[in-house]
Amino acid sequence: MIRAAIFDLDGTLVQTERLKALSYARAVAELRPGAFNEQAVVGGFRDVVGRSRDEVAVALMARFALHEAAKARERVRRQRAQAGPFTRQQFKEQDLLDRRWVVDDPDRLPDVVRQRIAAHAGAEA
Repeated sequence: MIRAAIFDLDGTLVQTERLKALSYARAVAELRPGAFNEQAVVGGFRDVVGRSRDEVAVALMARFALHEAAKARERVRRQRAQAGPFTRQQFKEQDLLDRRWVVDDPDRLPDVVRQRIAAHAGAEA
């Protein structure tokens, strides 16, 4: 039986604003890798603290020009959904291709990943 409830309003018990700012910074970094540093996004979040989640998202999308990147990510998500479920390994491999991650030591990559990256690079040439 529940005998009491505690509501945390406006950071009374837990200060979550910093965590929210960092989560938005992570989202920006995923949509536009290398385009903005964490402090820029945290600063942008400070300008909209106190607004609704929707208002914050709209403001940050506009401030950091994330609309096209978000649309592209959604297109990829839909294509993957139509293609059927990925295995965990396929998802990791596709993630490497999507992000075009740079690996300083290619010998550390599994053979299948190296092959897919090479095939992808050949298709772009």
